[in-house]
Amino acid sequence: MNKNKEHQLKVDKMFEDQQNLKKFIRKLKREKASGGLGMNSLMDIMTILLIFLLKSFSNKADSIQMSEELQLPKSTGLLKLEQTIKVYVTKNSIVVEKDPKAREVKLQNEMVDDADMLNGSPETHVIATLKDVLEEKAEYLKDLQRASGGKRKFKGLITIIADKTIPYRVINDVVETSSVSGFKKIKFAVIQGS
Repeated sequence: MNKNKEHQLKVDKMFEDQQNLKKFIRKLKREKASGGLGMNSLMDIMTILLIFLLKSFSNKADSIQMSEELQLPKSTGLLKLEQTIKVYVTKNSIVVEKDPKAREVKLQNEMVDDADMLNGSPETHVIATLKDVLEEKAEYLKDLQRASGGKRKFKGLITIIADKTIPYRVINDVVETSSVSGFKKIKFAVIQGS
């Protein structure tokens, strides 16, 4: 009689498992019929979004916006503009493109005020505010390199876009500040022509 009881419990358990399986299959059919997205569909969507974002941040160069305060010198050089950190030196200010805090160094008579120099000394040839902004940019780019496992290299490349009337001393200070901030490769933007 003990065997009959065990046999009956096994049959009851199998019947219960079969009922649970049928409920599970019905639930899956309802979810599929209701238009729910499966895991494969979600992975496809994420892959497409990732590819779109990567294509959006391609290596094509950005354009330079000209104004009355910014007239580039002409050159016969043939190198193309690369996507880099851009420093604009106009007749009135020095600005780093896409600085989230919108910091700028004001120029007076196309010269940097001594108070804006590091330690208030023009002999340092380092512009304090510009140095802070560029160091933040360099750290951000280095963080991107670490996060990408080295796939996005920090090249230390910067483009200086300066008005053709800016004195050499100001350009020299911008170059020195860029170098001190970690941007050792410096390019200048010019208009192609003669």
